Amino acid sequence: MCFVPEGGFLQGCSGQDTASCAAPERPQRTVVLPAFLIDQSEVTVRAYRGCVIADRCTRPSKSGAYCNYGKRDLFDHPCNCVTWSQAQDYCLWAGKRLCAEAEWEKAARGTDGRLYPWGDAAPDENKAVARWSASGGKPSGTLPVGSLLRGRSPFGVLDMAGNVWEWVQDWFSPEAYSTGARTAPKGPDAGTERVRRGGSFNDPPERLFSHHRGIAAPDYDHYFMGFRCCKDAPDGTP
Repeated sequence: MCFVPEGGFLQGCSGQDTASCAAPERPQRTVVLPAFLIDQSEVTVRAYRGCVIADRCTRPSKSGAYCNYGKRDLFDHPCNCVTWSQAQDYCLWAGKRLCAEAEWEKAARGTDGRLYPWGDAAPDENKAVARWSASGGKPSGTLPVGSLLRGRSPFGVLDMAGNVWEWVQDWFSPEAYSTGARTAPKGPDAGTERVRRGGSFNDPPERLFSHHRGIAAPDYDHYFMGFRCCKDAPDGTP
């Protein structure tokens, strides 16, 4: 896991271009978080399989062409086609928890307000797993986690742009940034959709902004849905 120190960061975006800065991502604001740990990469098929063997997680229900679970040559790829509850079950089994949305965003973009984990330069195929063909066609699928080191965040976290969308803890609220807490925000107490972050291999580059907020019903288990886990930093963590 990667250590993210206590302190503030810029959450959301400040621009008015709705193509890159949607209303639920405004206003940009400073949010303060306690120190925490976050998985360096997305949870892999191999890791999730351990939870299934321990009878603490259920197998992903889908097994389509782009679902990775159960395919021997994809053990090191992200475990996708999982619901929010399956992601939560795995994190709890592993002694962790799903990341709060604010934790995810700070780990992705650091404290300097950058647009992407690597900085402000536009995405390319050396930094993110995304849909690079403007003409459409079939997506190419995931890569093994940690394949693109040039895409790492300031805290050393990998794959936070593309590969698979990642479930986070929070219920979605379009007013979260205008009315929510500025210290350790946890999102609303209830809702109908959970937040997902990061974009996937089937998304165009414009979906990869670190401030971009996606949403999905908790039982959504599409092939571009995966996750990673967080945990509180223990006392004395450097």
